Amino acid sequence: MTLDKIKNWLRLVRLPNLFTIPGDVFIGFFLATGGHYAGRGKDLFLLVIISLCIYAGGIILNDYCDIEKDAKKAPKRPLPSGAISKTTALIAIILLFIISLVTASSISLPTLLITSLLYLFIVFYNLWAKKIPVLGSIIMGCCRGLNVFLGASLFVEFFHKLVFTAALYEALYILIVTFLARNERKKLPKKFTAFFPVFVGLTLFAVLVKLIAIPSLFFLLFIFWITGICFRLSEEQNLQKVPEYIGRLLRALIIYQVCWLFILIPMCNIDAFICAWILLFMYPISSLISKHIASS
Repeated sequence: MTLDKIKNWLRLVRLPNLFTIPGDVFIGFFLATGGHYAGRGKDLFLLVIISLCIYAGGIILNDYCDIEKDAKKAPKRPLPSGAISKTTALIAIILLFIISLVTASSISLPTLLITSLLYLFIVFYNLWAKKIPVLGSIIMGCCRGLNVFLGASLFVEFFHKLVFTAALYEALYILIVTFLARNERKKLPKKFTAFFPVFVGLTLFAVLVKLIAIPSLFFLLFIFWITGICFRLSEEQNLQKVPEYIGRLLRALIIYQVCWLFILIPMCNIDAFICAWILLFMYPISSLISKHIASS
């Protein structure tokens, strides 16, 4: 396989966004038990693999379903340009789905059920839901929320209040970012709507102050981070730069995930702390790659 072929595959799966996926699994995994996971590091690794396969397969399916539309609006993308054939893309989708389902079945029944549910949502989104703006955004949000539950699926504390809170607010955040992204190449967002992600962060902070008190202060970092992005987006006059800000908002999920892992520090959870630093290391890598490979 040539370097150009590899780059086309990396463009197809939106490589910069893949770096936001492991953190969903990390926060679900550690929040479910407060870090007392009885040495299930291998299962954590497999859950990350499942999650990456689901995301990559879903992204390829999205472009596969949009190939005719992209042929007019984004002809340089890998599928409409012919750099990757439809048949090859379809084979990749099937293989990724099979790998994730087989792996999930080897871990636990809840893992398999969530993986299957994610695929139902992905297919529903690509075939019908994305044609309806609000519904499509809701389904995308649900997928990211389920990804957090995927990380928690090993444990009986599956519906721990912190897992549910993390999943719910990530779903709301992605719902809004997806909604902003729908017209990213058509028109500039209104100044007010550009700050919707910040409102999600503020309401999350208000909820966490009641749930966990002082550790909630870590989330001020996330609020500060996305406020800067949203402010620049609200002031942007160049339509061509809007996708760049959407990409930054997506990558800000890594900061969101790090904040959740940091709240476990008072519990002396060294494993969650290490995973948090892994995510922080991944953020600049994702940002650097996004300069060469588009996030949306």
